[in-house]
Amino acid sequence: MGLAKETKSRGWWHAYGDVIPEGFDLCIGLEEAAERLSWYSSELVPGLLQTRAYAETLVREDNPGVPDEEIARRVEVRIARQALVTRVTAAPTVEVALNEAVLRRPVGGTEVMSDQLRRLVELNELDNVAVRVVPFSAGLHAGIMSGPFVKMRFPTTADGRDTEPPTVYVEGFTGALYLDKPHEIDRYDSVFTAIWSSALNHEDTQSLLHKATRELWKVKSSDLTGAVWRKSSRSNGQAECVEVAFLGDGRVAMRDSKDKGTGSALVFTPGEWAAFEGGVVDGEFTRP
Repeated sequence: MGLAKETKSRGWWHAYGDVIPEGFDLCIGLEEAAERLSWYSSELVPGLLQTRAYAETLVREDNPGVPDEEIARRVEVRIARQALVTRVTAAPTVEVALNEAVLRRPVGGTEVMSDQLRRLVELNELDNVAVRVVPFSAGLHAGIMSGPFVKMRFPTTADGRDTEPPTVYVEGFTGALYLDKPHEIDRYDSVFTAIWSSALNHEDTQSLLHKATRELWKVKSSDLTGAVWRKSSRSNGQAECVEVAFLGDGRVAMRDSKDKGTGSALVFTPGEWAAFEGGVVDGEFTRP
Protein backbone atom coordinates (compact mmCIF):
# COMPACT_ATOMS: atom_id res chain seq x y z
CA MET A 1 0.00 0.00 0.00
CA GLY A 2 2.90 2.31 -0.80
CA LEU A 3 0.88 4.87 -2.76
CA ALA A 4 -1.62 5.49 0.05
CA LYS A 5 1.19 5.75 2.60
CA GLU A 6 2.94 8.32 0.41
CA THR A 7 -0.16 10.45 -0.12
CA LYS A 8 -1.65 10.37 3.37
CA SER A 9 1.05 12.74 4.63
CA ARG A 10 0.27 15.34 1.95
CA GLY A 11 -3.39 14.79 1.14
CA TRP A 12 -6.17 17.28 1.93
CA TRP A 13 -7.34 15.02 4.77
CA HIS A 14 -4.11 15.55 6.71
CA ALA A 15 -5.70 18.71 8.19
CA TYR A 16 -8.49 16.57 9.70
CA GLY A 17 -6.22 14.10 11.43
CA ASP A 18 -7.75 14.86 14.83
CA VAL A 19 -11.22 13.60 13.76
CA ILE A 20 -10.37 10.79 11.32
CA PRO A 21 -10.71 7.35 12.97
CA GLU A 22 -7.46 5.49 13.48
CA GLY A 23 -6.38 3.79 10.28
CA PHE A 24 -9.09 5.36 8.12
CA ASP A 25 -6.66 7.85 6.58
CA LEU A 26 -5.26 4.87 4.69
CA CYS A 27 -8.71 4.16 3.24
CA ILE A 28 -9.07 7.78 2.13
CA GLY A 29 -5.69 7.63 0.42
CA LEU A 30 -6.69 4.45 -1.40
CA GLU A 31 -10.01 5.99 -2.48
CA GLU A 32 -8.19 8.98 -3.92
CA ALA A 33 -5.83 6.75 -5.89
CA ALA A 34 -8.40 4.19 -7.08
CA GLU A 35 -9.49 3.84 -10.68
CA ARG A 36 -12.56 1.74 -9.79
CA LEU A 37 -14.54 1.50 -6.54
CA SER A 38 -17.03 -1.36 -6.19
CA TRP A 39 -19.29 -1.24 -3.14
CA TYR A 40 -21.82 -3.52 -1.59
CA SER A 41 -23.79 -1.96 1.26
CA SER A 42 -26.48 -3.80 3.16
CA GLU A 43 -27.66 -1.19 5.68
CA LEU A 44 -26.58 2.36 4.84
CA VAL A 45 -25.77 4.58 1.87
CA PRO A 46 -21.96 4.63 1.38
CA GLY A 47 -20.19 7.77 2.55
CA LEU A 48 -19.24 8.94 -0.95
CA LEU A 49 -22.94 9.16 -1.90
CA GLN A 50 -24.42 10.63 1.28
CA THR A 51 -26.12 14.00 1.59
CA ARG A 52 -24.83 16.28 4.30
CA ALA A 53 -27.96 15.79 6.45
CA TYR A 54 -27.82 11.99 6.12
CA ALA A 55 -24.10 12.02 6.98
CA GLU A 56 -24.64 14.25 10.01
CA THR A 57 -27.38 11.95 11.31
CA LEU A 58 -25.01 8.98 11.18
CA VAL A 59 -22.03 10.83 12.63
CA ARG A 60 -24.09 12.10 15.57
CA GLU A 61 -25.52 8.64 16.27
CA ASP A 62 -22.04 7.11 16.20
CA ASN A 63 -20.49 9.78 18.42
CA PRO A 64 -22.80 10.46 21.39
CA GLY A 65 -21.71 13.31 23.63
CA VAL A 66 -19.19 14.67 21.10
CA PRO A 67 -19.22 18.50 20.81
CA ASP A 68 -20.99 20.02 17.81
CA GLU A 69 -17.74 21.48 16.46
CA GLU A 70 -16.15 18.04 16.25
CA ILE A 71 -19.30 16.57 14.70
CA ALA A 72 -19.15 19.28 12.04
CA ARG A 73 -15.52 18.49 11.24
CA ARG A 74 -16.25 14.77 10.95
CA VAL A 75 -19.09 15.53 8.55
CA GLU A 76 -16.80 17.84 6.55
CA VAL A 77 -14.33 14.99 6.05
CA ARG A 78 -17.10 12.81 4.64
CA ILE A 79 -18.36 15.54 2.32
CA ALA A 80 -14.83 16.41 1.17
CA ARG A 81 -14.21 12.77 0.21
CA GLN A 82 -17.09 13.01 -2.28
CA ALA A 83 -15.20 15.44 -4.53
CA LEU A 84 -13.40 12.55 -6.20
CA VAL A 85 -16.70 11.27 -7.68
CA THR A 86 -17.14 14.36 -9.86
CA ARG A 87 -13.57 15.56 -10.27
CA VAL A 88 -12.66 16.62 -13.78
CA THR A 89 -9.41 14.66 -14.03
CA ALA A 90 -9.43 10.88 -13.73
CA ALA A 91 -12.69 10.48 -11.85
CA PRO A 92 -13.00 6.83 -10.77
CA THR A 93 -15.68 4.44 -11.91
CA VAL A 94 -18.02 3.98 -8.96
CA GLU A 95 -20.22 0.87 -8.76
CA VAL A 96 -22.58 0.64 -5.81
CA ALA A 97 -24.90 -2.28 -5.06
CA LEU A 98 -27.40 -1.51 -2.33
CA ASN A 99 -29.60 -3.91 -0.44
CA GLU A 100 -33.21 -2.68 -0.71
CA ALA A 101 -33.23 -2.25 3.07
CA VAL A 102 -30.98 0.81 2.58
CA LEU A 103 -33.83 2.54 0.74
CA ARG A 104 -36.48 1.56 3.25
CA ARG A 105 -34.72 2.71 6.43
CA PRO A 106 -35.69 6.39 7.04
CA VAL A 107 -32.37 7.58 8.45
CA GLY A 108 -32.86 11.08 9.83
CA GLY A 109 -36.59 11.07 9.19
CA THR A 110 -38.74 11.41 6.10
CA GLU A 111 -37.32 14.62 4.66
CA VAL A 112 -33.65 13.69 5.16
CA MET A 113 -34.18 10.25 3.66
CA SER A 114 -36.21 11.47 0.69
CA ASP A 115 -33.45 13.99 -0.12
CA GLN A 116 -30.93 11.15 0.12
CA LEU A 117 -32.92 8.98 -2.29
CA ARG A 118 -33.15 11.86 -4.74
CA ARG A 119 -29.38 12.29 -4.50
CA LEU A 120 -28.92 8.62 -5.44
CA VAL A 121 -31.16 9.12 -8.48
CA GLU A 122 -29.07 12.12 -9.57
CA LEU A 123 -25.73 10.41 -9.04
CA ASN A 124 -26.94 7.35 -10.92
CA GLU A 125 -27.18 9.49 -14.06
CA LEU A 126 -23.46 10.34 -14.01
CA ASP A 127 -21.37 8.57 -16.63
CA ASN A 128 -18.91 7.19 -14.07
CA VAL A 129 -21.47 6.13 -11.42
CA ALA A 130 -23.70 3.05 -11.40
CA VAL A 131 -26.08 2.47 -8.49
CA ARG A 132 -28.01 -0.80 -8.47
CA VAL A 133 -30.50 -2.07 -5.91
CA VAL A 134 -30.73 -5.71 -4.91
CA PRO A 135 -34.47 -6.08 -4.24
CA PHE A 136 -35.99 -8.08 -1.42
CA SER A 137 -37.45 -10.32 -4.11
CA ALA A 138 -33.92 -11.54 -4.93
CA GLY A 139 -34.13 -13.62 -1.76
CA LEU A 140 -30.89 -15.06 -0.42
CA HIS A 141 -27.97 -13.57 -2.36
CA ALA A 142 -24.19 -13.41 -2.10
CA GLY A 143 -24.17 -10.05 -0.29
CA ILE A 144 -26.09 -11.46 2.65
CA MET A 145 -23.31 -13.97 3.14
CA SER A 146 -20.38 -11.60 2.55
CA GLY A 147 -21.58 -8.52 4.40
CA PRO A 148 -20.69 -4.97 3.25
CA PHE A 149 -17.36 -4.15 1.62
CA VAL A 150 -15.67 -1.92 -0.94
CA LYS A 151 -13.25 -3.25 -3.52
CA MET A 152 -10.66 -0.82 -4.91
CA ARG A 153 -8.69 -1.25 -8.10
CA PHE A 154 -5.93 1.08 -9.23
CA PRO A 155 -4.50 2.31 -12.55
CA THR A 156 -2.14 0.03 -14.43
CA THR A 157 1.25 0.83 -15.89
CA ALA A 158 1.98 0.90 -19.62
CA ASP A 159 2.89 -2.78 -19.53
CA GLY A 160 -0.36 -3.72 -17.74
CA ARG A 161 0.94 -4.12 -14.19
CA ASP A 162 -1.06 -2.79 -11.23
CA THR A 163 0.37 0.36 -9.69
CA GLU A 164 -1.13 -0.86 -6.40
CA PRO A 165 -2.51 -4.28 -5.53
CA PRO A 166 -6.32 -4.44 -5.60
CA THR A 167 -7.59 -3.95 -2.06
CA VAL A 168 -10.82 -4.80 -0.25
CA TYR A 169 -11.82 -2.65 2.71
CA VAL A 170 -14.15 -4.25 5.26
CA GLU A 171 -15.33 -1.98 8.06
CA GLY A 172 -16.11 -3.39 11.50
CA PHE A 173 -17.55 -1.91 14.67
CA THR A 174 -14.19 -1.75 16.43
CA GLY A 175 -11.83 -1.67 13.47
CA ALA A 176 -11.35 -2.45 9.81
CA LEU A 177 -9.66 -4.99 7.56
CA TYR A 178 -7.56 -4.29 4.45
CA LEU A 179 -7.38 -7.41 2.29
CA ASP A 180 -5.03 -7.63 -0.68
CA LYS A 181 -3.95 -11.27 -1.01
CA PRO A 182 -4.76 -12.66 -4.48
CA HIS A 183 -7.10 -15.37 -3.18
CA GLU A 184 -8.99 -12.78 -1.10
CA ILE A 185 -9.41 -10.46 -4.07
CA ASP A 186 -10.60 -13.35 -6.26
CA ARG A 187 -13.21 -14.28 -3.67
CA TYR A 188 -14.56 -10.75 -3.44
CA ASP A 189 -14.49 -10.37 -7.22
CA SER A 190 -16.75 -13.40 -7.47
CA VAL A 191 -19.04 -12.16 -4.71
CA PHE A 192 -19.45 -8.71 -6.22
CA THR A 193 -20.19 -10.19 -9.65
CA ALA A 194 -22.86 -12.39 -8.07
CA ILE A 195 -24.38 -9.46 -6.16
CA TRP A 196 -24.44 -7.30 -9.29
CA SER A 197 -26.19 -10.04 -11.23
CA SER A 198 -28.90 -10.16 -8.52
CA ALA A 199 -29.49 -6.41 -8.71
CA LEU A 200 -32.01 -4.49 -10.78
CA ASN A 201 -30.86 -2.80 -13.98
CA HIS A 202 -30.45 0.98 -14.23
CA GLU A 203 -34.02 1.77 -15.24
CA ASP A 204 -35.60 -0.49 -12.63
CA THR A 205 -33.27 0.83 -9.93
CA GLN A 206 -34.25 4.42 -10.75
CA SER A 207 -37.91 3.42 -10.69
CA LEU A 208 -37.55 1.77 -7.28
CA LEU A 209 -35.70 4.80 -5.89
CA HIS A 210 -38.56 7.05 -7.02
CA LYS A 211 -41.13 4.63 -5.61
CA ALA A 212 -39.35 4.44 -2.25
CA THR A 213 -39.30 8.25 -2.09
CA ARG A 214 -43.04 8.47 -2.73
CA GLU A 215 -43.78 5.79 -0.17
CA LEU A 216 -41.85 7.67 2.51
CA TRP A 217 -44.42 10.44 2.21
CA LYS A 218 -47.44 8.19 1.78
CA VAL A 219 -50.34 9.21 3.95
CA LYS A 220 -53.05 6.96 5.34
CA SER A 221 -56.46 8.52 5.87
CA SER A 222 -56.01 8.05 9.63
CA ASP A 223 -52.92 10.28 9.47
CA LEU A 224 -55.18 13.20 8.54
CA THR A 225 -57.35 12.83 11.62
CA GLY A 226 -57.19 16.09 13.52
CA ALA A 227 -55.69 18.01 10.61
CA VAL A 228 -56.72 21.66 10.52
CA TRP A 229 -58.08 22.43 7.07
CA ARG A 230 -58.01 25.89 5.54
CA LYS A 231 -60.52 26.55 2.78
CA SER A 232 -59.65 28.69 -0.21
CA SER A 233 -61.29 32.12 -0.19
CA ARG A 234 -61.86 31.84 -3.93
CA SER A 235 -65.14 29.96 -4.14
CA ASN A 236 -68.00 30.27 -6.58
CA GLY A 237 -70.56 30.16 -3.78
CA GLN A 238 -71.38 26.51 -4.42
CA ALA A 239 -68.66 25.06 -2.18
CA GLU A 240 -66.57 24.25 -5.23
CA CYS A 241 -63.12 24.99 -3.87
CA VAL A 242 -60.11 23.29 -2.37
CA GLU A 243 -58.79 23.25 1.17
CA VAL A 244 -55.35 22.51 2.52
CA ALA A 245 -53.88 21.27 5.79
CA PHE A 246 -50.29 21.84 6.90
CA LEU A 247 -49.11 18.64 8.54
CA GLY A 248 -46.64 18.50 11.39
CA ASP A 249 -43.77 16.99 9.40
CA GLY A 250 -43.77 19.64 6.66
CA ARG A 251 -46.12 17.91 4.24
CA VAL A 252 -49.17 19.71 2.87
CA ALA A 253 -52.45 17.91 2.17
CA MET A 254 -54.97 19.22 -0.36
CA ARG A 255 -58.50 18.02 -1.01
CA ASP A 256 -61.76 19.04 -2.59
CA SER A 257 -63.88 20.67 0.11
CA LYS A 258 -66.76 18.39 -0.91
CA ASP A 259 -64.74 15.27 -0.09
CA LYS A 260 -64.42 15.73 3.66
CA GLY A 261 -65.82 12.34 4.49
CA THR A 262 -63.75 10.27 2.05
CA GLY A 263 -60.29 10.77 3.52
CA SER A 264 -59.04 11.30 -0.05
CA ALA A 265 -56.33 13.93 -0.30
CA LEU A 266 -53.35 14.84 -2.43
CA VAL A 267 -50.24 15.16 -0.25
CA PHE A 268 -47.22 17.25 -1.21
CA THR A 269 -43.71 16.91 0.18
CA PRO A 270 -42.20 20.23 1.34
CA GLY A 271 -40.21 20.53 -1.87
CA GLU A 272 -43.20 19.72 -4.07
CA TRP A 273 -45.38 22.26 -2.25
CA ALA A 274 -42.74 24.98 -2.63
CA ALA A 275 -42.54 24.23 -6.37
CA PHE A 276 -46.34 24.29 -6.64
CA GLU A 277 -46.58 27.64 -4.82
CA GLY A 278 -43.88 29.06 -7.06
CA GLY A 279 -45.75 27.90 -10.14
CA VAL A 280 -48.94 29.57 -8.95
CA VAL A 281 -47.15 32.85 -8.27
CA ASP A 282 -45.46 32.73 -11.68
CA GLY A 283 -48.75 32.06 -13.45
CA GLU A 284 -47.73 28.63 -14.72
CA PHE A 285 -51.21 27.23 -14.09
CA THR A 286 -53.19 30.03 -15.70
CA ARG A 287 -55.82 28.66 -18.07
CA PRO A 288 -54.73 29.38 -21.67
